[in-house]
Amino acid sequence: LSFRPLVTALKKNIAGGNPGVQKLYGRVVSEIESHPELMGNITDLSILSPNAELIEELLAAIFPPTASAHESLYAVALPFKFDTVYASKLFHHLFIKPGTNEINVPDDETGNNLNREKTEFACGMILKKYCGYHNPESSGWIHPYKDTHTGLTKYLELRIDARFIDVNPVNELPKMPESIICPFTNRVKTIAELMEQVPLEKFLFEGIGIVRVNDVTEQEVISRIKNSLLSINAIADSAIYPELENHIQSLIGLKDIKIGITPFFKVNGHYVYSDLHNNNSLLFRHFHSNRDKDDVSDSCKILFKESDRPLVFETLTEERITEVEYLQYYYMEGGRSLIICPLKLHNELLGILEIMSAIPGKLKHTHINKIETTIPLFTLGLEKSLEGLDTQIDKVIKEKFTAVQPAVEWKFTEAALNYIVNRQQTEEV
Repeated sequence: LSFRPLVTALKKNIAGGNPGVQKLYGRVVSEIESHPELMGNITDLSILSPNAELIEELLAAIFPPTASAHESLYAVALPFKFDTVYASKLFHHLFIKPGTNEINVPDDETGNNLNREKTEFACGMILKKYCGYHNPESSGWIHPYKDTHTGLTKYLELRIDARFIDVNPVNELPKMPESIICPFTNRVKTIAELMEQVPLEKFLFEGIGIVRVNDVTEQEVISRIKNSLLSINAIADSAIYPELENHIQSLIGLKDIKIGITPFFKVNGHYVYSDLHNNNSLLFRHFHSNRDKDDVSDSCKILFKESDRPLVFETLTEERITEVEYLQYYYMEGGRSLIICPLKLHNELLGILEIMSAIPGKLKHTHINKIETTIPLFTLGLEKSLEGLDTQIDKVIKEKFTAVQPAVEWKFTEAALNYIVNRQQTEEV
């Protein structure tokens, strides 16, 4: 631990003629320089307590007063260690082991990743100083975090700022990689390749590491939903729905939310209903005949004809479900709070995204803004599934039948669809 790199950076700013920096930090710099025990390498952390107020004034250069200690997540740690010397109240509450100043690193894959990333970043600093390797002054990694209060998964970005860390060899400079360029491919070697040639234990890191944590749940969840729906058969894949449900729960901050997707696919001008695509629908599971499903599809198209906005039914009661056709089927499914989102392409309704809770009043209009960011992704997933189904049907018709007359094309489409479904079921068995 050393405050010298931070003091040196402040003195450089003051020397640059910045009167504001001189006024704010000139006195602090002078005072901390009058304490030799704070300017050297600090091995006895007990000297920090008597100088706590002075150190906090110095750290205000990094953490401005506008960053509320109650709401912000930041800490000062020993270089590339999980031992802190200062932390915001919220950071301390969430991440510090009780009775210690040590960051609680989970003993799982996340913890292993954190340790690996920390080591790679440290090696990158050595390579930057002594081999010309491009290594940024700060680095951020995103990790899942289970909120113990809600049970929801959040995604937190851990960002380490190494601007106030110096690295030097313990004794003489050990042998370093002769080149960061691979002689065979003429490319810059990866950090993993170069690490094998860096004797990390022969270097000393001096200074302070700035640790910042940002909640990036919304951005990360949207990215993961997009990746889940990129597959052309994503809508037909039951395996991804628990994952999608977890993502939606994290996005809106509510546990135990069910989701479903009801597609309204048209091929050759007719609705087609495939068990491959309908098995994740909350609505269609109550209907078996195509005529009933046609009626549902037409009713939903009328419902969303004039609007692209999701519909929110905060509380479903026996009285309320009579107001909109087919709401009773969500009620029968155990739904007591419901959001229905139209999935439209070129003003044509491809299907609906259903978000349902068994608790009355749980889903509200305030959740719409977050859900709306995912609607284009679910629409894209439906579009890709429809394109794939359309292609499969045309291929089967061309392979199995001779030229089809337009008047009877629907019958061949139906036969091809049944063939595809039966083949898929046989392959799964």
